[in-house]
Amino acid sequence: MKRVIYFDLLNVLACISVVSLHCNSYVHSFAHDAPWMRSLFSETVFYAAVPIFFMLSGATLFDFRKRDDVKTFYQKRIKKTVVPYLIFSVGFYVLYWIKGGIKNGCLTSFNFYDFFNSIFTGHIPLAHYWFFIPLFVYYLFVPFLEKMVAYANEKFLLALLGFIFSFQTLFPVFNYYFHLSLPTSPSIYGFVAYAILGYTLSKYNYERKNMILIFTGVGTIACWCWRYCAIYHSESFNSFFFSYYNFYALLPAVFFFLLCKRLNPYLQECPKFANFLKTLSSLSFGIYLLHGFVVIALPFDPSSIYGQIVKIPIAYIICALSVFFFKKVKLYAKSLMNK
Repeated sequence: MKRVIYFDLLNVLACISVVSLHCNSYVHSFAHDAPWMRSLFSETVFYAAVPIFFMLSGATLFDFRKRDDVKTFYQKRIKKTVVPYLIFSVGFYVLYWIKGGIKNGCLTSFNFYDFFNSIFTGHIPLAHYWFFIPLFVYYLFVPFLEKMVAYANEKFLLALLGFIFSFQTLFPVFNYYFHLSLPTSPSIYGFVAYAILGYTLSKYNYERKNMILIFTGVGTIACWCWRYCAIYHSESFNSFFFSYYNFYALLPAVFFFLLCKRLNPYLQECPKFANFLKTLSSLSFGIYLLHGFVVIALPFDPSSIYGQIVKIPIAYIICALSVFFFKKVKLYAKSLMNK
């Protein structure tokens, strides 16, 4: 498969956004002070990271049959994502348990139920791994979804997305503001819809239409302003303002996807920068696995500028270098074994 440069750009931007969000978890304190407002800004601007990851997954995986059969597809997903997830999840859980399981100098008993529940729900302490569970469920359905999108035309895909996002995005807005009880769909549909949306946007050239870019760009700024003000006036957590399926996540994700695709011809004219993006993009999965621990380990006050802003590039660079050198060592070890 030919390398698509704007996929790498989106991957890197989404990865940095995830690190930014987790460096600004102070937003959940609802302290309504100056540090909280800074944290809320990051929460608003970088919120589209998860939808973009799923859109990229749809754009890159729905044509897997050009490269692999179904068995090979599942084997690759297990090897590349499930196995690392299990290894790091167990490691982080044990680290957390040892850290919190020592009382009065003695190691307390191990809770197997909590351990397996954490693994299978993605709620691993120190890790921010909840994202993997809907991703694995999506992987299970990719061969079936691929059959559908492979024979679908543009109108069918747009109609399907319209139906799903009506239940997942539009109806919750009506329910919240007009006190209705319209039916909504389970969250997994929203992630699947993002994958289909990414495939659709990658296949058809909507980025060439200036009005679509302008509409989504202006809409993105409007979504940021609305969500910032809505959370600012909240006194506690409200799930309506923290959903990855709502319009304040959907519209920015579409805008950034189209904008990066529009920039693709210019990226192709800069091979050195394209290679740099390719390298960074190849590190993203490892960065996602490591960043939670690094963010927590860095000795910065989460309410300070250092903890909310400076920590972002530091955490990203530490994780990126760690993954880069690990890959180099792995390749070197493999070359020695083959000699």
